[in-house]
Amino acid sequence: IPQVHFEVTGLESTFKVWNPNTNLYFTKVGGGGSVNANLEVVKNFRLVTNNYWSDGGGRYLFGQAPDLVLRSDGSISPIHSGSTVSGFETVIAKNTLLYAYYGGIYIGRNVAIDANGTTLVGYGYRGSANSQNKAIQEITFGFNQTIWKDAKYGALNLMGQYEYLTRDPWYVALGAPKATHDNTIYMNVRYTLPGSAPAMK
Repeated sequence: IPQVHFEVTGLESTFKVWNPNTNLYFTKVGGGGSVNANLEVVKNFRLVTNNYWSDGGGRYLFGQAPDLVLRSDGSISPIHSGSTVSGFETVIAKNTLLYAYYGGIYIGRNVAIDANGTTLVGYGYRGSANSQNKAIQEITFGFNQTIWKDAKYGALNLMGQYEYLTRDPWYVALGAPKATHDNTIYMNVRYTLPGSAPAMK
């Protein structure tokens, strides 16, 4: 029987700040949600997808996105951001697992005007630091080969992975590279201790 795991989650965040110049408090409620699934389409072949979108929940994106910007009067403006990690896993032999995934993060632009009435501030504005990312994307694939396994003594696995990563900032200074990317290959041998998770009661 094909196995299916499906989940939906929600997030609510409340932000509150105080402007000491005006003695005013500002409160803003942000939110987000996630829809995830693990589907065994046919025996030994699974589709996996994890999807997240938020208004003020960027801190949950592996620390890659801010939650909000503050306007010159101290009021709060949440930043839209989202991500996905989706791909497949397949067992092609008794001890061989192959996989491939795409992962992406998008961080929305949120621009405000500083108290002087002319300077742009916030996130993703013209002239912002190139660390203010618009998108980060990754494609990766690899294998997990079980070399040896014993219920009493554990398991030994050989694992290999290739990764291609790109990063696109909102603003790129004249003459600077428009995007960055890298190629990485990982190889490792992993020993897994014997045992299993406690039985559910």
